[in-house]
Amino acid sequence: MKILKKPDFIIFDTENPDRMKFSRIPLGLPQPLNAVTLKTDHDFLSEHFRPKGNTLHPIFKDFGSSYYYCVSV
Repeated sequence: MKILKKPDFIIFDTENPDRMKFSRIPLGLPQPLNAVTLKTDHDFLSEHFRPKGNTLHPIFKDFGSSYYYCVSV
């Protein structure tokens, strides 16, 4: 699943969590992440984007002021 993080416009991929792509033009029609997964954004992202050692995954940077959308499955 591809996840769009706004307002940064970074696309993350649950199948390749170390890869990030900057894009102002999302792939497909964005849907709120929690509407697609039935979990909280934090719970879903924590399952797929784990920390490396003591370093939090970049998807969690500015978590409280970010919005997450599913742009493809």
